[in-house]
Amino acid sequence: MAMVYCTDCGKKISESAHACPTCGAPNRVNPAAGEKKWWIAFLLCWFLGMIGAHRYYLRQTASAVVMTILTCTIVGMLVTAIWNFVDWVILLVHAGDDAYVNKIAAAHSPVVDIPAPVVKKSAPKSKPAKKKAK
Repeated sequence: MAMVYCTDCGKKISESAHACPTCGAPNRVNPAAGEKKWWIAFLLCWFLGMIGAHRYYLRQTASAVVMTILTCTIVGMLVTAIWNFVDWVILLVHAGDDAYVNKIAAAHSPVVDIPAPVVKKSAPKSKPAKKKAK
């Protein structure tokens, strides 16, 4: 697994990482790993928004599952219709802004933070005091 540098903060990250674990910026070295396109989210919202397809695409799986379950009932269908319309308008307002959908996707992607190993430093050895000659 190759390591690359984050284009935003300069820290080393895995080449296959979707986003930088330090700053959350999408991995621009390997754009296929994490880049999302706004127009795909927009079309998913337009055609399959009632079941939350655009939210699955943007890695918002918890709210996508809620939308899918709510769509199974008549009252829930009304709720998800309004919810979908609001999402559709938000995506329309941010038309052409891939950075917006990538920020959403990066915020909801699982980031494993591996702590750095703790290195214990030993106290410096003190030199024995020299005896003064009289």
